[in-house]
Amino acid sequence: MKVIDAPFVAHGNVATAGGCLASQYLATWMITRGASMRDAEEAMHYVAPVGEKALYVNQAVSVVAPSSLERRFWRLDPLGLATCNDDRPELRYMVRTLNCALSMSIGPKSVPALERMRND
Repeated sequence: MKVIDAPFVAHGNVATAGGCLASQYLATWMITRGASMRDAEEAMHYVAPVGEKALYVNQAVSVVAPSSLERRFWRLDPLGLATCNDDRPELRYMVRTLNCALSMSIGPKSVPALERMRND
């Protein structure tokens, strides 16, 4: 068994999360899969602590978005930004959301996420 040092991991229809934000990551993932990333952002914004809404939503999106987008629809460019390989507006929105969340992540938290995406 391979143990992955990540707060959230999803493969197909199976996801797991650990830590104090596990339920928020799983909720974000489930809403994204069942509805849309925009709906997940709105739900996380609604339950986020006052004064921390943007950080809370961005953290959840930066952790969950790479797993929510099937790899065939996006890739990382040499600068570490996700680019969309599809013309569907909902996929382009998810890739833009991923880039925004990663760029707003605080400190070294975004580095492991980018490394995991590069290694996939």
